Amino acid sequence: MVATILTALAFAVKPAGITKLGSGYDVILGNPLSTEGPDPGFKTSPIFELSYEDGDTTPDDKNWEMPDGSHIDSTMDACQSTFTSKIMSGTKSYQKHLQESASVEGEGWGAKFKASADFKKQESTDSSQRTVTVMSDAFCEVYSARLMLASGPKLSDHFIAAVAGLPDAYDKDMYYHFIKDWGTHFVGYMLMGGRYGKHHYFTEFGFAQMESHDLDIKAAASVSAFGFSGGASASRATAEEQKRSFEEKRTSDDAYSIGGEFSNNTSVWMARVRDNPMPVHIELKEIVSVFDTEYGMPESSAAKKGNMVKAMEEYCTNYKDMNYDMISNCYEPEDDPRLHLPILSKYVYTMKKYDGPPGHFWKDRQYHYLKKHDVSCEPSEGNFAVARPVGALNSFLLVSPPPPPPSSPSSSPPKKRVNFAYRCVKPTVEELSAAEKKTTVPNDYGNDYRYLDRHNVSCGEGTVLSQFKLVKLEDQVHYDFTCRDWPKLDQSMHHVACEGHEALQQFKLLTYSEEDKIQYEYRCCDLSMAAATAANTSSCLK
Repeated sequence: MVATILTALAFAVKPAGITKLGSGYDVILGNPLSTEGPDPGFKTSPIFELSYEDGDTTPDDKNWEMPDGSHIDSTMDACQSTFTSKIMSGTKSYQKHLQESASVEGEGWGAKFKASADFKKQESTDSSQRTVTVMSDAFCEVYSARLMLASGPKLSDHFIAAVAGLPDAYDKDMYYHFIKDWGTHFVGYMLMGGRYGKHHYFTEFGFAQMESHDLDIKAAASVSAFGFSGGASASRATAEEQKRSFEEKRTSDDAYSIGGEFSNNTSVWMARVRDNPMPVHIELKEIVSVFDTEYGMPESSAAKKGNMVKAMEEYCTNYKDMNYDMISNCYEPEDDPRLHLPILSKYVYTMKKYDGPPGHFWKDRQYHYLKKHDVSCEPSEGNFAVARPVGALNSFLLVSPPPPPPSSPSSSPPKKRVNFAYRCVKPTVEELSAAEKKTTVPNDYGNDYRYLDRHNVSCGEGTVLSQFKLVKLEDQVHYDFTCRDWPKLDQSMHHVACEGHEALQQFKLLTYSEEDKIQYEYRCCDLSMAAATAANTSSCLK
């Protein structure tokens, strides 16, 4: 008998997370997904006295002790190691995301979570620059725990004494400090388990670049946060490449971990979470609801309950007055700013091809085949495989695909094909005035393609190139091209320049349509011989 009792006691222990049931919580200070440590909303002094005299335990093999006046269910089946990713562009969506982990009872809490460090970081990045946040989250639920208020635990002696010390006449400072000490709410229900996640931060430019390269952003975020969990080596290689591209554009990241230490091995993580389940979702009830005699309050607390209602209404304003640098305002966040990302087309290919004799296009100097290609972001005409958006050229590349591998059957030698691959970017306005132009050179050059380097395809200030085509006449060769107005473009501050020992290797025009701005991204390479062997230097000789 003694051995049996000792065995039962050895297994009947309390999970650390259960102490949060009935705990006070400050919804202004709190953040259920804090990356700065434990949720700062929880208060250390208990509102309810959790006792374990009844000896009830959880209905599973863990045999955790259950507090008297509570009900705990095992929900282990819900622990499926669910991975999700969300894209947010402002504090409105961030607050909504937090509410999914902490539901708040009562009206007038528009400033919930605003004083937390993570919320303030989100606010500061939103105000200083256009920021996109990708949230990756893994969730494992093990238990649900509810406080049975009708029959359940008594208020703690310390809490009753604190209420007794409040004046019957309203005193703003005393009631403010009471809420500051005990919280605005208490935890009436919670899910316990494990949670792990990351916040990935991007500039709007960086995010747009990922989208323009057809990167599966949510999938890349998941691999970056949780690792690869697939099987095939080809799939792994693709996932790792997406992860690399994703992390290259990311400006910073934060992580949070709740409950058992995370592992991308589901069974390992589930076992760790079962050993250390913590609150991963809480439902908060207003603290004023316990100011009744049925919870052990004295009769005199009726007046204090009315004072508490007023103090709760004023709490955020008073908090801001006394902590002016801790919270921006007491209102709900404004709607997230709409992302004004450039609408980039996928690569469009000109349909004409060079079908000349075998040999390299440049070696044989078959330049005249270039005249068959119309590189255009004007409305689609003719038999094009991909519809073109009206806009400006973002990038183009003259491509000559290699011949098929020797293993491929072929009845005749492969023909060399040349195409322009290009991308268009759509502006924020629908109608842009257009001007058709052409290059001009002295007639002495005639229609000789060797003099193409004399032609400068250039649009004037405030306009952008939307189309160009090489044209050959009997006595002349030139480019026809189209320029379109682009609203409020100012290129005067864009100086694309390399150092004296470097050469320009690549440049790309990026658009920032929210404020009608542009930016050049470019790369320089080192011309010196020494750079060819330097470990961290991009060399033109490589």
